[in-house]
Amino acid sequence: MNSFLVDPINITKYDCDEAELQLLILFWICAAGKNGVTSAKCLDHLLSGWRPSAEMIVANPTPFDIIGFINHNAVLAEEMRQSGIGCYNNKAKSFMSLLHARLDLKVCSVEDLVEVKGIGYKTANGFLMHTRPNYQGACLDVH
Repeated sequence: MNSFLVDPINITKYDCDEAELQLLILFWICAAGKNGVTSAKCLDHLLSGWRPSAEMIVANPTPFDIIGFINHNAVLAEEMRQSGIGCYNNKAKSFMSLLHARLDLKVCSVEDLVEVKGIGYKTANGFLMHTRPNYQGACLDVH
């Protein structure tokens, strides 16, 4: 059995803390165009490959801290490519747009999420359906 940061088989979790919500929205962005296991593996490789340095003065960095740090010290898209994340240029832009949006992932709406570059209704609804009890939305592909 695989042990990734995100369990793509048991993706529904309603009691997430902020770091878990950040991880899950990044997973949903990565999952666009790939299956869940592949997406979890690639995101795990990206985030777990990061090593703290003296420049990063955050005791327990969140996934967003790590993405911001990678973007500052390297080219995020290249790190994503090396981690096997497809459409890495677009997804890197989505990751950074999400970080800059500073959304409260515990209460943001589907409308808030789709304003982020690269997040469509399928990704937004998938994230919300699996992190909020009683959320009603459709996770439909454009095709």
